Amino acid sequence: KNRVQNGKPKRGERNSQHSSKRH
Repeated sequence: KNRVQNGKPKRGERNSQHSSKRH
């Protein structure tokens, strides 16, 4: 979850990022 925290998701990681930020 490093790239997601960076704000630069690669594949479906952006899904996890949004979920973490929204939830």
